[in-house]
Amino acid sequence: MAQQFEEHLLEPGLKPEFIESLKASENEKTIKVSDFVKRYSK
Repeated sequence: MAQQFEEHLLEPGLKPEFIESLKASENEKTIKVSDFVKRYSK
């Protein structure tokens, strides 16, 4: 019952599923970009 109450009370960004997806994305490989505009502008 507490789990159901928690699901209705918490904002979508604070749900455990969202937090797990954030933790998973922390381990993704990234590239270092020193000048974003120079790299991605056409």
